[in-house]
Amino acid sequence: MARAGFCRVCGRNVWLTPAGDGDCGHPVQEIENVYETEGPFSAGPAIEEIATEPEVVPVAVAPVIATEIPARKTAGGFKRFVTSPKKIVPVALALIALIVLGVVFFPRPEFVATALKVPSSTVGGEDFDVLVEVANTGWVKGVYELTILVDGQAVKTASVDLAAGAEEEVRITIPGDQTPGSYEVKLADWEGLSGVIQVMVPASFEIAGVDVSPNPLDINKAKQATVAVKVANVGEAGGSHVVRLAVNGEVVEERQVYVMGESVTEEAFTIGIAEPGSCEVTVEDVRVEIAVHQVERPANGTVLVNKLDGGKNRVTVTNNNPKDVVVVFANASDDKTALLAVFVAGGSSRTIRGIKDGTYICYYVHGADWCAHCKGFTTGAVYGRFEQNSILKSSGSSYTESNVTFGITSGTGTPTENVGAGAFPTI
Repeated sequence: MARAGFCRVCGRNVWLTPAGDGDCGHPVQEIENVYETEGPFSAGPAIEEIATEPEVVPVAVAPVIATEIPARKTAGGFKRFVTSPKKIVPVALALIALIVLGVVFFPRPEFVATALKVPSSTVGGEDFDVLVEVANTGWVKGVYELTILVDGQAVKTASVDLAAGAEEEVRITIPGDQTPGSYEVKLADWEGLSGVIQVMVPASFEIAGVDVSPNPLDINKAKQATVAVKVANVGEAGGSHVVRLAVNGEVVEERQVYVMGESVTEEAFTIGIAEPGSCEVTVEDVRVEIAVHQVERPANGTVLVNKLDGGKNRVTVTNNNPKDVVVVFANASDDKTALLAVFVAGGSSRTIRGIKDGTYICYYVHGADWCAHCKGFTTGAVYGRFEQNSILKSSGSSYTESNVTFGITSGTGTPTENVGAGAFPTI
C-alpha cells in the first residue's frame, strides 16, 4: 500500500516518500492526515485535483482523515481523490462542537486575588513590601501575573505559579522611588484591593543642647559631672543616631539613641574629672566649657604673692565686711601683674611688713569660695580699686605705714571705683 497525506503548505493531498516527506518537496513536519491507499509510489506528477472545495482549517482537537473516493486511473498510474461536499458539513459541525465542549469543559486554572496588604508608612528612598493573597481555584496548575499600581502607574509585576486548589501570600517589593507624601497602592485588574501608604521624610538628627552639671565643679567635693545631651529628629520617620561624647578632644563614650520622628530625646552621660582647671565637653559641633575649681579658703592673712619683700614699709589691711577680701598692689606704670596679694578674712585684719619703696595702685576683690587653682573667688566676686595711689617710701629709720580699711562705719574714706574682672591684675 502507498501512503498519502495532506500538505499544510501546498494545501492539497500529496504522495509520501518512504521517509514520510511529501513528493511536493515539503518535509514530514508539514504533512498531516496520513493514510494508506492503493497504487505504488512513483516520482510522477503531483496529484491532480478534480474538485475545488472550501479550505478546511485543521484543528488539533480531532484530526480528520480525508475520505477516499475511487476514481479512474490517470496515465501516470495515480488515483485522484476528492472530498464530498456532503461530508464536509457534518465534519465541520463536529469540529465546532468539540471546540465548544473544550472551551466549556476543558480543565484550566482559575486565579482569585482575595487580599492586598499595604504598609501604612515607609521612609522616602527605602523599598517597601506589599503582600497579595492569591488562590488557584481551577482544576489544573497555572501561572498568573500580579501587577502593582502606585497612584495608577504600574511599578512592579510578579509571577505566581500555583497548583490546582493552592493558595499563597506573595510578597512583592516596591522600589522606594517616591518622594514624601501619600500614595494609593492597588492590585491591577482587581477592584477593591487597594491601600494607602504614607512616604515619610527620612530621619535627620541634630544636637539641640548640651548641659553640664555641676558647672562650675568643685574638685574637692566631686570628681564627676553629668552631661545631658538633647538629640532632635527633624525628620518624619523615627531612627537611631550615634551620640559621641568627647572630653578635651578625646571620645569617652559612644551611645546609639533612638528618636521618634519630629521629636527630641535627652540622654544623660557621666564623665570623670581628675584635676582643676578648664575642661571642654564636645558633642558633635556643640562645645561646653566646665570650670573645675579647687575651693579652699586660705587662712586669714595668707600672702598669695609678694614681690615687694626687702623694704621697710608696712601695709595694714582691715576688713570689717562679712565677705573675704584680697588686696593687691600693682606697679602704677604696669598694673597687669600683682606685686603683692594678701587674703584677709571677713571681720579680720593683717599687717604685711618689709615692703619696698614705690608708688602702687591698690586693687581689691570681695567674694566667697576662693579657688586655690585659679586664685580667685568663684562666688559673688566684686572687683575695684582705690582712686588714690599708695606711695611708700623710707629713709634711715623712718618708713611708711599704709592702712587699707574696708567697711568704714564713720568718716570719709578714700574714693574707690569698680573695675572689670579683665582689668584686675593677674595673681
